[in-house]
Amino acid sequence: MGMGKGRCTAVLAAALALGGCVNLEGIQAYSGSAAAVVGAKDAAARWRDSEKRLVAAKLEGDVCPIGRPGRRPQAEFDAAFDEVSALHDRMSAYFQALGVLASGQVPKTVPAAKASLVAIKAVVPVDPAEEASTTALFALLDRALDAYRQERLRDLMTQTHDDVARVLSLMEKLADVYAGEVRGEGIQAVNFVRCSIGQGDLSDKYLGRRELARVRARYDADLATIAAYRQALQKVSADHAAILQALALDKAGLQRSLKAIAATAKELDAAHAALSAL
Repeated sequence: MGMGKGRCTAVLAAALALGGCVNLEGIQAYSGSAAAVVGAKDAAARWRDSEKRLVAAKLEGDVCPIGRPGRRPQAEFDAAFDEVSALHDRMSAYFQALGVLASGQVPKTVPAAKASLVAIKAVVPVDPAEEASTTALFALLDRALDAYRQERLRDLMTQTHDDVARVLSLMEKLADVYAGEVRGEGIQAVNFVRCSIGQGDLSDKYLGRRELARVRARYDADLATIAAYRQALQKVSADHAAILQALALDKAGLQRSLKAIAATAKELDAAHAALSAL
């Protein structure tokens, strides 16, 4: 086995019994797409700022009320967003590390961070297993990853798979919370427009109906984006399992699997791009 550009690491070839050089660039490319979508905070920010956006729709002189009485203090949303942000950052760092490992390089040490779900628990139920998995992933990424070179890719994914699945499940539950908040915001926004039409703030009934349709369409689009984001998280979880399984296949089987994840990476990219419009 030569030492030039086309070489494979001897340990990877022996451990995975691939019987020849394999190109893991597919995993490297996919990991970039996965890291981007799991690291995206747009939906969480949209959830955090929901009430601010709703109240901003009211202009000086508007008679109709807007806003949701009984909503939890904004400080609780801000605190939960900070914890969610840390969760996104760590998951993104994990998938970036997989990509680096697939390239044969050594991932950089990730800055230490404390896994906290205190504020998150106030907005979504968190299973003890999900909390334990979050702590485990944070602890893993707090360590230098020097020991995890390309030949350890399968070992690392085997070690983290259950934790990754649980944390992604928690992120899916959070996506449901985001959708619920935006759905409630949309109901209030539509009621505000209806009231404005009735009160004469929108004196032209035709323009009023157009504004009502515009508001509904905007919220439908936001909810569709969050739904696609949630589906992307589910896909990342399934893909993590598929990649792990593929690493145990022969060369031909691995190559087929890498082609499949290249196609799904485009779906993740599309979901990530759509989030910027929230």
